[in-house]
Amino acid sequence: TSLKITLINEKISHWQSPHRLFGIRALVSLTLCLESQFPSKYISNLLPYFVNLIESENENITLEAHKCLNLFGRFIPVEEYSEFLFSKFNCNVSIKSYLKISTQIFAGYNIENMNESCLLQICKSLSNALIEENVSIEIIDATNSLLSICNSCLNTESKLEILWLIIQIHAQYLKSNHQSLSQLSINDSDQIYDKIQSVLKLLATDNDDKCLWEQNFEPLYEKIANKLKEEQGYYLFASLIYYSRSFITTHINVILSTLNQINNEKNTDKIRYAVFSILYSLLQNIDDATDWKSYTELILVDILLPNILWKPGKFRLKMRSLALDCIILLYKTNAINLNVTWKHREKFISTLKSRLDDFDHKIRRLSIELLQYILNDLQKSKQQNKSDEMMMKKDELKSLSENILERLDDSKDEIRIITCSTLQSLIQCLHKATHLDLFTNIISTSLIHLDDANEKVQKAAFELLKIASSFHKEEFHTQLKVINTDKIQKATLLLMTELMTIVTSI
Repeated sequence: TSLKITLINEKISHWQSPHRLFGIRALVSLTLCLESQFPSKYISNLLPYFVNLIESENENITLEAHKCLNLFGRFIPVEEYSEFLFSKFNCNVSIKSYLKISTQIFAGYNIENMNESCLLQICKSLSNALIEENVSIEIIDATNSLLSICNSCLNTESKLEILWLIIQIHAQYLKSNHQSLSQLSINDSDQIYDKIQSVLKLLATDNDDKCLWEQNFEPLYEKIANKLKEEQGYYLFASLIYYSRSFITTHINVILSTLNQINNEKNTDKIRYAVFSILYSLLQNIDDATDWKSYTELILVDILLPNILWKPGKFRLKMRSLALDCIILLYKTNAINLNVTWKHREKFISTLKSRLDDFDHKIRRLSIELLQYILNDLQKSKQQNKSDEMMMKKDELKSLSENILERLDDSKDEIRIITCSTLQSLIQCLHKATHLDLFTNIISTSLIHLDDANEKVQKAAFELLKIASSFHKEEFHTQLKVINTDKIQKATLLLMTELMTIVTSI
C-alpha cells in the first residue's frame, strides 16, 4: 500500500492533466477496495494535493477529486486528519481551498460513525475559522454540507457554534456592504442570504428559527460582549439584534445598556454613529409598541435627546439627523406614553425649538415634524388627565409660536407645508381666553401664505385656516375682513370666500 500511495502521489501532482486524472482515479479505486482499512496516516499527506485537484479546469479531474473526498469522509475517521485540516481554517492563504475540501469530505460522512464530541469539534473549528468576506460562501457551504448529513446529531453546544458562525458571517457582510449600519439585513438577492437560510432551516424545528435564536441569545451575547471594544464588536452586536428582532423586548435592558456603553464620547464617531443606526433599525421593526413603552423614556432622555443639541462638525450633523429620525419613529409607532411626553415637555420643546433654524434643512424639517407629534400628545394628555397644570407658560408658548411661524418663510417648500400642520396642532393647545393674541398672530400670518405662489403651500395654509376657524369664530372673521383683496390671486380669493362661508356657518 505504501508503494501504491507513493506512485499515486507522483501522478496526482503531475503537471499534465491525463496523469493527474489517472492518479486520482487510482486513489478512488484504492479507497473503494480498502474502505475503512485505508491507512489513515497518509490522509494528511494526500489532502494538500486536492487544493489543485478540486480547482482543475478538467471537469473529470474535479469530479473524481470530489468522489475521492466523499470516500475519505465515509471511511476515514475524522480524528485521523482533523488537526491538519482544521488548522488550515485559520490561514488566510489556504482557508478557501480547505473549506472546499471539507465540504466534499463532510458530504461523505456516515451519520452512524459520528458522535456528539466529534461534531462539536467540527462546529467549533468552523466557527473559529478566519472569517473574511471572500470565504463566506465557502464556509457556509461547508456548514450546509455537514448539517445535511448530521443535523439530527447536533447537541445544544454544536448548534450554538453554528449560530455564532452565522453571526460572524452576517457581521462581515455588514462591515463590507453597510458600514454605517443603515440597514442590518443581508439583501435577499445576495447568494449568501439563501445559503444562511438553508443552514437555519436545517438547524431549526418546523422551519422556525425564532426559538433557536431565543434559546441562544444570552450565550451569543456573552461572546459579543467581549469584543465590544473592537470595531468588529458592534457589527456582531448589530447582527445579533437582527436575528433577535422578533423577541428583542425580552432582552431590552441588556440591549439598551450596551447601546449606552457604546454611545460614549470616548468612542470614535464611527462607532457612536453605528449605535444610532442599530437603534434606528431596531425601532423600524417594532411590531407591538406596548412592549416598548416601558423603555422609551430611557431611550429618549439618555440616548436621543442629548444628541439633538447643536455641536459643530459633519458627524454631529449626522447624529442630530439620526436622533430625530429615531424619535419620530417612536412617535409614529405610538411607542411613547403620553405621560412621558408631558413629563419631559419643557426639555423636548426647548431642544426642538433650538433646532428650528438649523442650517441643515433636513434638521429643520424633522424638528418641525416632531413638534407636531409632541403638541398632539400634550393636548391628548391634558384632555385625558383633566389637569389644571399649565402645558406651558404663556411667554414660552409665545416664543414657540413665533419660532414655528418663522418656518412659514423657510427656503424649502416642504418645511413650509409641514409647518402648517404643526400650527394646527399648536392651536389645539391654546386657551381661548388667555391666548387670543397668539391665535390672532397665527391667523394673520397664515392668511399671508394663503396667497402663496406655490399651490401646495397655499393648500396647506387653507387647511390650517379651515381648522382654526372654529377656535375663535369672531376673531377669525375679523382677520378675514381686514385682508385687502385687490392684489391677491383669483385662486386665493376663492379660498377666502370659502373660509368666510365656513366661519359664518359655525
